Amino acid sequence: PKALLVHIKRFDAENQKNEARIHLTNTLSLPHHENDNDNCNYRLCGVLNHIGGSVDNGHCTAITKKGEQWVHYNDAVGTKRSISFFTGNEYKQRQCYMALYIQ
Repeated sequence: PKALLVHIKRFDAENQKNEARIHLTNTLSLPHHENDNDNCNYRLCGVLNHIGGSVDNGHCTAITKKGEQWVHYNDAVGTKRSISFFTGNEYKQRQCYMALYIQ
């Protein structure tokens, strides 16, 4: 596929959050098929974060790539950031909920 959306299961059956650290990389390489040596190469272009302790409460933010610039969105405010603002921050790695990769 041209786009790959990775959904991280953060909530258990009691709606409590699993805050395990997720180390996202800027690139992702996956095999085309079992017996194929070629890979599908993807680039990270967006991350959705959930800040809060359960599915019933919290706040979502996102960081997306616009051209060559990363922008962190928090409500109606967009702030230019580097991707290391997210990938290099252990707390933010524990809030990652979804990651979007494109070819």
